[in-house]
Amino acid sequence: MPKLNHSPDSIDDGFPEGNYDFTITGAELRTWASGNQGMSLTVECYQEGVSFNSWENFTFTPKAMYKLREVCEATGVDFGNEDLDSDDFLNKTGKAAMCRKEGSKYLEVDYWISRSDVAKEAEGSSSTAKFAKDQVPF
Repeated sequence: MPKLNHSPDSIDDGFPEGNYDFTITGAELRTWASGNQGMSLTVECYQEGVSFNSWENFTFTPKAMYKLREVCEATGVDFGNEDLDSDDFLNKTGKAAMCRKEGSKYLEVDYWISRSDVAKEAEGSSSTAKFAKDQVPF
């Protein structure tokens, strides 16, 4: 699949919002300036033969763990694994709903689509749901 180094001059030049297939091509554990632990992912998103990279950050705090759980459910990584490591995400694939924040030229993940919802969609009955940011699903 050809890679498009996409750097739009304006919002109108960018890729459209929507669902994209993805492959995680980079994963790195980090400590943020706040002192919280986290992880950065490089996500190659593709649709109809072109691709672009998105960079997604995760913070390992109780209120933000829903986001890590979503990416685990989208990639098939075991969220309950006590030895979960950033390397577990490398080369994993899935689907994500991409959106553009107001004023931004770039798409970012709005929510990760779980594998079970992808399967339901393939069967013709999807109820893609995302966790509310203030609702920790465990």
